[in-house]
Amino acid sequence: MYQTNDDLSSVYFVLALALDPDLHAARSLWAQALENGGRREDAIRVLREVPASSAYYANAQGQLASLLNAQGKSEEALRVAAEALAGTPDRGLQLQLADLYISLERYADGEAILSEVIAADGAKEDWRVIFARGAARERQGNWQAAEADLKHALELRPESATVLNYLGYSWIDRGENLEEGFALIRRAVILEPLSGHIIDSLGWAHYKLGQYEEAVDYLERAVELMPGDPVLNDHLGDAYWRVGRRLEATFQWERALTLDPTEKDRERINAKLHSKLGPDAPEAVSTPAAPPASAPETP
Repeated sequence: MYQTNDDLSSVYFVLALALDPDLHAARSLWAQALENGGRREDAIRVLREVPASSAYYANAQGQLASLLNAQGKSEEALRVAAEALAGTPDRGLQLQLADLYISLERYADGEAILSEVIAADGAKEDWRVIFARGAARERQGNWQAAEADLKHALELRPESATVLNYLGYSWIDRGENLEEGFALIRRAVILEPLSGHIIDSLGWAHYKLGQYEEAVDYLERAVELMPGDPVLNDHLGDAYWRVGRRLEATFQWERALTLDPTEKDRERINAKLHSKLGPDAPEAVSTPAAPPASAPETP
């Protein structure tokens, strides 16, 4: 029995389903309302009741996989999405599964699915899927193929701040096309001036070129915009260290450790703190706060 007395929207969904138990669209919408209200377990139970015969099954399984992954049940989420896709070929579900793989850093698996989607799309090219594949390829170190995807995505969507930022930073990080890379990031900043990740990219680009004072200005702004991001706080710590603000650098690194960084980032930050060498410590090379290499939602 679902608790509905504290949730008016749930009352309406219960009534709708009482009148028509086969109204599976209502279950999908109800689950979304429950999730928005923080009631994930109830949302999961609602979604599990959508039968495979329903036209909304693929959508419901995608929602279910996303909820399970958010609860840390990644293997079950992958199983749910893969099994649903095997029985119900669906583009949206393919993108959902690719996104799950990429969020778990299984980039090759995510890339393979995105390539299937791109092949099926044919002439109806979707810049978001092409960008996602490029980002997944970049994460695997396949830069030649990644660059081709990122440049093509930019051709299809020249005003995408996300693509501008990703390609621009990637060039600067690799020491290639520096002037053009900066120009792309600056365009991204103009398009999304309140994006902490994009401001961070501009600051980190200055850092990579040894322009530490300029880096501090942008990285401080990025942390103001996204104070809870561990990578941005880590970057600011590195910049502080380079300009001689050692106490503030240590504070930023310690703060970054409290913000649930990845295990790899945690090891890097600890190396800087314990060695007293800052960014010059072994195993302490920082990485850019690139946007997640995730698959886009279905258009």
